[in-house]
Amino acid sequence: MQPVKQKMSIKQSGVGMIEVLITIAIIAIGFFTLLVFQMSNLERVSNANQQYAAILLAHDMGERIRANILSAAHYDGINTQKTLNCGGRLANFDACSWKNALVDPSHHFYSLNNGKVAEGALGEVVIADDGRIARVTMYWLERVNRQVSVNRAFREDLRSYELVVPLL
Repeated sequence: MQPVKQKMSIKQSGVGMIEVLITIAIIAIGFFTLLVFQMSNLERVSNANQQYAAILLAHDMGERIRANILSAAHYDGINTQKTLNCGGRLANFDACSWKNALVDPSHHFYSLNNGKVAEGALGEVVIADDGRIARVTMYWLERVNRQVSVNRAFREDLRSYELVVPLL
């Protein structure tokens, strides 16, 4: 009798090192992608909060002007970059309150982004059309993310919001 040759089958048991490394690499790429999306979303939320605060502050000044409509001309030329006289007229007090809301969050209940609209934010009021309208404008710098090779580069875009308030 001749011995029967049996084919030896090599059965793998367990997981190979290369398979484990490939799985780890795929999971790492997935987590990195989620991290990039999360960072992008945080930036967008921050910019939306700045815009929201700027809009609310513009409407606040618009309501102050309408509440003091007989002295609306005194609001003309208010600019938060200038040194403001906080005494005397109600318009001066309103201008100081408005400037303080941009600079210090404790002066206003809806200042956002850690209390500030944004670094370098400013507001201005112009009474136009022979006293028939008030233009309340807010300006702020919005941080925009741009991908440049491996490093992330940031630039700031000037944003503005203008509220037109009818006075008649």
